Amino acid sequence: MRGRQRFRVAPQVVSPKFNEIEPNQIVKRPTIDRVFQDAEFSSYIMRLFAFTGLLNWPGVQGAWTLVLFPSTGRGRYFTINIGPHEVAFSTLPQRDSGNPIHEIVMDCLIYDFPDAADWVVAHKGGAKDDAYVIALPRSVEFYFEASFDEALEFLRLEGVR
Repeated sequence: MRGRQRFRVAPQVVSPKFNEIEPNQIVKRPTIDRVFQDAEFSSYIMRLFAFTGLLNWPGVQGAWTLVLFPSTGRGRYFTINIGPHEVAFSTLPQRDSGNPIHEIVMDCLIYDFPDAADWVVAHKGGAKDDAYVIALPRSVEFYFEASFDEALEFLRLEGVR
């Protein structure tokens, strides 16, 4: 490999050394690090975590997973799974609009709040009832196209929980 060297060193040995590097000396930040420098994305993902209640379960191994930049056909910023169920994701920006597509699975009680459905339709979206064969029977998947700041608006609507 040109320009790369590989060494067999335990992560426990290397990690403290990386932490000693001054941030202004880092020329090329990893993609994942750059994502968290994006205030819109960071605000959205933190609100989504609060929305889902996942922050209450950080130590439950295997109960939920967050994957940043998973390998998918359309490309994604992240995917959140609870057990085997994919419950939320945001795609990379789409060519025609420049906005990501967001999908969130929630309880069908959301239909009691028509403002949420109206907001989704206004953002080129819709809903799928029981979208997955193995999903919970009362689930509904809302999908819409929006910037992360606009997606935060959705999470703040009455009834969205």
